Amino acid sequence: MDVFYEQLFKRCKQPVDYMIQALIFLGCVALSGVAYMLLSFILFPNFLGRVLGIFAIIGIVYVGYKQFMRFNREFEYSYINGEFDVDCIYTKSERKRMITFKVRDFEVFGEYSPDIKERYKNQKFDKRFDFSSHSKISENKVCFAVLGHRTFGKVFMIFEPDDRILTDMQKYCRLGTGL
Repeated sequence: MDVFYEQLFKRCKQPVDYMIQALIFLGCVALSGVAYMLLSFILFPNFLGRVLGIFAIIGIVYVGYKQFMRFNREFEYSYINGEFDVDCIYTKSERKRMITFKVRDFEVFGEYSPDIKERYKNQKFDKRFDFSSHSKISENKVCFAVLGHRTFGKVFMIFEPDDRILTDMQKYCRLGTGL
């Protein structure tokens, strides 16, 4: 019998995310002012310069808005018979596949804790992923996995599967890698 589970949750913003968003906003304001001044007063001091300056501001604001909104993230886990897909959904409209892996490829798997964070902090991995919600009130266990991936190489991953997914994952974990 095939097992299929989906889980969707919103990523809580961290203080670093708010600082980056503030820098994006301030950068857009400054860049818009410089572009307008440069185009309308220095390069083309006539009507054409003002029109180009306005179009430059519109372009800068659009790009800034798209970057600003990329911090509104959701993660979607799709789990089918031991195969796990993680998608990141930006602004509820743009989807990006982050990683696909098989649970049997886990070298190490367990509950994520400060001890685990300290143990793996200085180890070399080709790629590190954090697919957790960063929520203080999450009902799910925060887990970690170390796995060999065909595209990314050796991967350290933090994720937050619900109990249904965790229970089924135990069937596919190699001996000694499970919770």
